[in-house]
Amino acid sequence: MNKEVIFLFVFVALMGMKSVSAQNGYSVDKYNQTMVDTSINQQIMIGRYSYNGIMESAIFAPYIEEAAKEYKPDVDFILAHKDSLLKTSITIIFGSWCSDSQREVPRLLMLLKSAGYPMDSLNIIAVNRQKLVPGIAMGNYAVKYVPTFIFYKHNAEIGRIVENPIESLEADIGSFLFIKI
Repeated sequence: MNKEVIFLFVFVALMGMKSVSAQNGYSVDKYNQTMVDTSINQQIMIGRYSYNGIMESAIFAPYIEEAAKEYKPDVDFILAHKDSLLKTSITIIFGSWCSDSQREVPRLLMLLKSAGYPMDSLNIIAVNRQKLVPGIAMGNYAVKYVPTFIFYKHNAEIGRIVENPIESLEADIGSFLFIKI
């Protein structure tokens, strides 16, 4: 296949994705959006989100409130790991429709906020049930299950938490914060 045919195929495919997205009111250039997932006939969060966007989302509000009642970040962890945590960048990939995301994302956000993490530097992406977002190359993140929390140091992945922590958020994060890159 020659380059012109490949380009045309990719262009048509992308335009198709853009028109489907536009029909749902989604724009890849905007943050904090929702759309109807017709497979479950439910409004879901989709695309890039800010910390404030999650905290102010009507869809996620009940889970934020529940986490505030049930989860208390480990103060000893925060004191012992704050400096290392602040040297990492974090990507949060979640599905607002997913019970694991509904439980773990608010807890991680509470932990990070308690540690003084710069919440505006988080890379937060809400996906659909196929773990996709129109206009975002989700293959780069190799996400099979949500939520997936990916931790980076010097742009290299040092660890991830997938669906649930193995031991606890604090213990799992602590296990890879001191990995040398």
